[in-house]
Amino acid sequence: MRTAVFLSLLFHMAAAFHQLHYLVVIPADLCYPSTQAACLHITCYEGKLQVNLVLERSAGHELLVQETIQKEKTFMCTKFWVAPPVDGTEEIATVKLIITGEGVSIEEKKKVLIRKASSGTFIQTDRPIYQPGQTVKFRIMTLDEEFIALNDSISLFLQDPKNNRIEQWLNVVPQNGIADLSFQLSHEPLLGTYVINVTNAKAYGSFSVEEYGMSTCGICLSCREDLALLIQEAGCLFCDNHPGNKWEK
Repeated sequence: MRTAVFLSLLFHMAAAFHQLHYLVVIPADLCYPSTQAACLHITCYEGKLQVNLVLERSAGHELLVQETIQKEKTFMCTKFWVAPPVDGTEEIATVKLIITGEGVSIEEKKKVLIRKASSGTFIQTDRPIYQPGQTVKFRIMTLDEEFIALNDSISLFLQDPKNNRIEQWLNVVPQNGIADLSFQLSHEPLLGTYVINVTNAKAYGSFSVEEYGMSTCGICLSCREDLALLIQEAGCLFCDNHPGNKWEK
């Protein structure tokens, strides 16, 4: 599981005095947005301890654990919400552990990374090529690192082959992770490649608009040998190979 992969043992020490042992487990990679857990295990100490676990960030300090312990063995976990990084992308923070008691004064710090969780946005049209007057139907889906569809609002716009913005959609909220949208082409649109830009995800997709064309097909014909002269002088007389069909010009 991904949670297990990111777990790091931040603090582990056996104190000579009173044989104090303690262990703190917290993810070294904190993704926003998410809920994470910090766990504390203390053994082999019979006295009274005051334990504080603090997450120090540029925007301020967050107290994760504040407990008074009087048991010989203690194990506890607490959940906390990961706030966004100060610059919107990532931030280096500090986890500080403070343990005080009779004959005990411990303070340790470890660095952790707080980052915005990466995601991927996919744009799919119902066909790659359209003709004038047709309706372009497309859908947009954004998946997080766990391949779970997100329902975060998106904004996007459509560019024609001359890079003109001809349509835009603002604050579209996906339903069950999918945003279904459409665009009606005029009967005389610019021909070429159109681009769908999702602004907040920095993703794009494209489709082409082509004019109506004549259908073509290949035909294999045979002609009688005695018509070879006529073929050379006046063009071919066309027929098919079926013995019951007549020759046609």
